[in-house]
Amino acid sequence: MKDPEIKKELEHLSPLLDSIKQQRQQGLPDDYFEQLNQKIIAQNIKNEPVKTKRVKLIYLAKIAAIGIIILGMTWIIKPFFESPTPTSQDTIEQEEILAYMEDNIDNITEDELINLLDDADLVTTPTDNDLLDEIDINDINEELLEEYIEIQL
Repeated sequence: MKDPEIKKELEHLSPLLDSIKQQRQQGLPDDYFEQLNQKIIAQNIKNEPVKTKRVKLIYLAKIAAIGIIILGMTWIIKPFFESPTPTSQDTIEQEEILAYMEDNIDNITEDELINLLDDADLVTTPTDNDLLDEIDINDINEELLEEYIEIQL
């Protein structure tokens, strides 16, 4: 120690600390930090290709997984965006139904036919008032009236 008063004070306050200071200190070699730096760089250079290959494989696996997910979602969602197009199967079914009806018309009852028809398919018979509403009096000529009377008689 440079100052003898400090040494005396240290001995007086803490003899243990004073004895530690007097022990031989182990020093570091002069080029320790330079060697440490070089060792770290050497380890990184040796391990870098391995890590790079591993990282590339991981990235490729992630990209492949994302691609598969996108293709799967496209395959699942695609029917929702397509507009239904009439197929030849619809036409074939109608033709088959008509052929069956023609072949088996005698075996089909009226009740079965009525059940097959929708309300929109039912045609109502026009009434006399409906016919009168459609006829324009100016279009009636004598020849048509005579023909009508002959048919009615």
